[in-house]
Amino acid sequence: MIWVTEELSQYGGVERMVSLHAGECARAGRPTFLVAAPPIHPTWRERLKASGVDITEAADREPRTICDAVAGLVERTRSELALFTPLGESCRLWLNMTGRPRIRTLAWEMTDLSPRTWWLPDDVGQWIDGLASLIVVSDAAAAQARVRWGFRGLIGVIPGGVDRPSSTAGQSPQKSPKVTLIGRFSAEKGIDFGLAALSLAREIVPEIQVDLWGEGPERTRIEEVARMLVLDDVVRFRGTFEPGIALDRIADNTRVFMLPSLVEGRPLVVMEMAARGVPIVGSALPGVAEILGSDYPWLAAPGDSRTLANRLCTLLLDEQAHSLAASAVRSAAAPFLIDPDRPSRLLDHLNSIPVS
Repeated sequence: MIWVTEELSQYGGVERMVSLHAGECARAGRPTFLVAAPPIHPTWRERLKASGVDITEAADREPRTICDAVAGLVERTRSELALFTPLGESCRLWLNMTGRPRIRTLAWEMTDLSPRTWWLPDDVGQWIDGLASLIVVSDAAAAQARVRWGFRGLIGVIPGGVDRPSSTAGQSPQKSPKVTLIGRFSAEKGIDFGLAALSLAREIVPEIQVDLWGEGPERTRIEEVARMLVLDDVVRFRGTFEPGIALDRIADNTRVFMLPSLVEGRPLVVMEMAARGVPIVGSALPGVAEILGSDYPWLAAPGDSRTLANRLCTLLLDEQAHSLAASAVRSAAAPFLIDPDRPSRLLDHLNSIPVS
């Protein structure tokens, strides 16, 4: 099979998912190739190669160039299946490409496909029925695919998974009021609302400190928002980090994790922090609730900075609430931990797709 992605240059959820599950396919004995837009981050290149994935880096980031690379790889390898992630321009162009090799084409979309996903092409509903299957990460996204986009084909709901944390992760809960945010600096991540919540929380918890991990096109603007909210001495912009053991260190240095996003699918970072027993406050998006449970009490409506601040202050100051939240998130994350001895839902789904 051939995986195709435009996003393998940073440390985001798509990159982690592709690295994890393409490697899973290769280790299961399925010949696995990958076409990615440049640049490919060295961490992902190393991990994919170690798993046995054959990597092709396209000459540039243009969708046509990526599709030409896929076509060439199909001819060379006789692969019978191509999986695009995320759903986007390269996938659309491939499905409409004159003279392309006729192989089964899938897409794996990481968002909830709701009207909040403003960046998806307006004509998605006109071409996704060309897919042999659409894979989504939540039941909410599957419903949107049917109702909003009119997709009539086979849908697989596969939330992805995360590696087990080290045995010592989360054993020594952070006592100081340290809050961590991890995410791409772009509009859909709602970092502005998170900063507003932190500004409000600081009135109750003056000693609050914040680590903000990530990069993205809006970093300069977000830094300016932090300055305007007089959070210069509170927020540290930490840049990116390598996955794996770095997450253990971040979790051990975090009292509460905040996810102020306006759009998510089933965010891997929530699974990763929850698996390490870090209490979470965040947006009550469908995919987040599907991880933490519909009765998890520390979520707020997207954009509701006041409620987010109130939830945050409680978990920073109330030891009993913090302990209960830590136990709840750790239990919620358990089903998403990858077990090498457990059959893969992705591989099962791929095997279920009709040949023609």
